[in-house]
Amino acid sequence: MIYLDNKETVNRWGSEEISIKYWNPMKKKVARYFPDFYVEYVKKGGGVKKCLIEIKPLRECSPPKYTKRTKNVMIAESLFAQNQAKWAAAQEFCEDNGLEFRILTEKDLFKNG
Repeated sequence: MIYLDNKETVNRWGSEEISIKYWNPMKKKVARYFPDFYVEYVKKGGGVKKCLIEIKPLRECSPPKYTKRTKNVMIAESLFAQNQAKWAAAQEFCEDNGLEFRILTEKDLFKNG
């Protein structure tokens, strides 16, 4: 958030401002998803880019990996399925509204140390 506040190319940003309806496969009903950030920034060539950004640990962005020590297999599978449903709805929402959808992990946020 400090980065967004201090970045000159960021015109506007907000946290959890947009609500997107999606089918929650675990609860078997329609639910609402609030992506972490809405950001408007100036593109290098001019113009404005509008994005929805979700921040997630890398481990939640891939199907669960199982070992003999894996606990809570059902929780890991349901969390991944729910994230996939949210992100598919967000991607569709963005395509319909001229936005970009991005998922950032610790690798993106801390790639420079």
